[in-house]
Amino acid sequence: MSSFRRAAVVALVALAVVPATAFAITHGTLDGTAHPAVGLLVAGPDRTPVCSGTLVAPTVFLTAGHCIGDANGSLAVRFDTGVVAATGAAVEPGYGKDMADLHDLAVVTLANAPAGIAPARLAPAGAADALAQGDDVTVVGFGYYDRATGGGQPRYLYDGLRRVGTAPVANVSRSLVRVLAATAATGGSGLCFGDSGGPWLVDGAIVAVTSGGDSACSGMSYGYRVDTASARTFLAQYLP
Repeated sequence: MSSFRRAAVVALVALAVVPATAFAITHGTLDGTAHPAVGLLVAGPDRTPVCSGTLVAPTVFLTAGHCIGDANGSLAVRFDTGVVAATGAAVEPGYGKDMADLHDLAVVTLANAPAGIAPARLAPAGAADALAQGDDVTVVGFGYYDRATGGGQPRYLYDGLRRVGTAPVANVSRSLVRVLAATAATGGSGLCFGDSGGPWLVDGAIVAVTSGGDSACSGMSYGYRVDTASARTFLAQYLP
C-alpha cells in the first residue's frame, strides 16, 4: 500500500498543470469476475501499482495518458489470470498541450495476450453525446476504496482488489464526461487514487477512461472520452 501511495502522490505533484492523477471505486462492490478485461498497470521490479486500464485488443491495454510517465520500459499488467509484461507504451500526441482538450489517453502494448481474457469493446463513435444528466455510467478500477479521516492526516485504504460501481452523469463536453459526487449516504459510487485509466461503461462498452477528480475522493470526477474523432484517430493505430 505504501509504495502505491507514494507513486500516486509523486504523479499528482508532477501533473499539477494537467489532469489530477489516478482515481479507485469508493462505495463500490468487489467486481469478482464481472470485468476480467480490466487490469492493474504495475511498474518496476517490485510491480508497484500505478493505474487501472482495460484490454481492448489481444495485446493492447487502454489507460490514461498521465499514467505512463517515465515507466515505459518497466511496465506490466496484472490480470486475473496472471501478469503480462509490456513491450512499449504510447501516449496520445496532444497530451498536456491543450487544457481545453486533455488528450488523456495511452495504450500499452503487451508481450502476449493474457490467457483466458477477452478484450472489451469500445462504445460507438459519439456515444457519450447521448448521455443525459442523471444517467448512470458503470465505473471499474483498482486502488483506494475509501478515505478515512480523524486522528491526523487522511488515510487512503487499499487492498489491490478490483471494484465496480455506478455514478450519475453531471454533464458531457466535447472531450469529457463528468460524474457527480457520490457517497454511501447519497448512493452511487465515487472515484479515488488508483482508478485512473479504468473504464467508464455504458451498455458494457467503454465510453471514457477515468482521468481525474478531487483529492478527497468525494467530489466531481471526470473521464476522458474515447468515442471522439481525435481519440479514435489515435486508437486506430493500435486497434484492428
